[in-house]
Amino acid sequence: MSPVCTVYAGSRIGDYRRYGYDPLVRWSPDGSEVLPNIAESWDISADATTYTFKLREGLKWSDGKPFSAKDIQFWWDHIETNREINPKGPRKMFIVNGEEAQVEALDDTTVRFSWSQPNGVFMLDMASPYGQRVVQFAEHYVKDFMKDLNPDGVAKMMADAGEADFGKWWLGCIGTFGKNAEHNDPNRPTMLAWRPTEAVLGKERFTFERNPYCWKVDSSCNQLSYIDKRTWVLAKDPEVALLKTVQGEIDISPRNISTPPNRTVFFDNKERGDYRLVTANSCNYNNAQFMFAMNHPDPVKAQVFQSKDFRIGLSLAMDRDLIIDTVYLGQGEPYQVSPRPESPYYNDQLVRQYTEFDPDLAADHLDKILPMGPDGKRVGPDGKPFKFIVHVNESFRPDWVDMMQIIAKDWQE
Repeated sequence: MSPVCTVYAGSRIGDYRRYGYDPLVRWSPDGSEVLPNIAESWDISADATTYTFKLREGLKWSDGKPFSAKDIQFWWDHIETNREINPKGPRKMFIVNGEEAQVEALDDTTVRFSWSQPNGVFMLDMASPYGQRVVQFAEHYVKDFMKDLNPDGVAKMMADAGEADFGKWWLGCIGTFGKNAEHNDPNRPTMLAWRPTEAVLGKERFTFERNPYCWKVDSSCNQLSYIDKRTWVLAKDPEVALLKTVQGEIDISPRNISTPPNRTVFFDNKERGDYRLVTANSCNYNNAQFMFAMNHPDPVKAQVFQSKDFRIGLSLAMDRDLIIDTVYLGQGEPYQVSPRPESPYYNDQLVRQYTEFDPDLAADHLDKILPMGPDGKRVGPDGKPFKFIVHVNESFRPDWVDMMQIIAKDWQE
């Protein structure tokens, strides 16, 4: 199949939402169950202290070398538990009440994770994107970058790079899940469907090619992936990304521009850009949400943020209908952060509560935690004027800025 071109903002290339998601186990498309992936099966002890994974036979890295449980053992012994690389130690999913996992390669296709205490959510964690870190490091290649295994070679490479800190050098050279360095070495083997053909850091445009040893096949025994090449084009500004998309340079528009306000722009430029529009249901429970720091170091802010009346008051003081009409061109409905109607956990009360625009009722709730001061400004429990700052990620979702301007005005009133 012909190449696919994708725009990115210069941050995460290997984002699981775009092309890479191959841990030992993975979620089903509807998120209802954990499915086999690199591991074809598993066994969990009755007390959830031991998880034993059976890998598929014949797996290979993208360079054709065998993938085995020994690669996982290598990751654990030399990378995940290496304090120079991970100063805070292993990721929390591998720790139970302070106890790090014991990882054992029982044979070439069997690996076991165990603790003395139950780890009941381990399968859920392993199916998450961060479960990919387990299968990222080919021992036959990465061992040359470990100073305990190749001290002279690493010393020379660090000297050539002018770097004295091993951990910093290693993360910049090899990297781990979510860091662009993991895709910057075209010679590094991978288990993902595509592999880089050149160094990617600092490039305006670069291409990945299909992994010739990808283990996946479809029901007709055709090897995946179908797409031969994936090309990335740098566009840090959402407006630039939008322009490249409507000009037909991008095959799949990114989510930060696939927004209701841009729908008319896409529609008007279909012929010019030679593309089509596809309606896709979002898996998001809400377009945006406010996250208040309940454990704020300022005890006054913490007390206010923890107040249900404070949060109810702000919710009632938001004119959601105005936001929908002006920012989203009438597309959407007032909604709390709650499961969508398609979910078995949908609850109408959770969806609708406190979504009406009622400034008077909002004031009644705010009065209980932030009484009005003599100058017309609300004061906190300490008697001082209360204020807080909302941070909005403009590059992630530029429409949030427009939305926040309306909300800020509502709250000020």
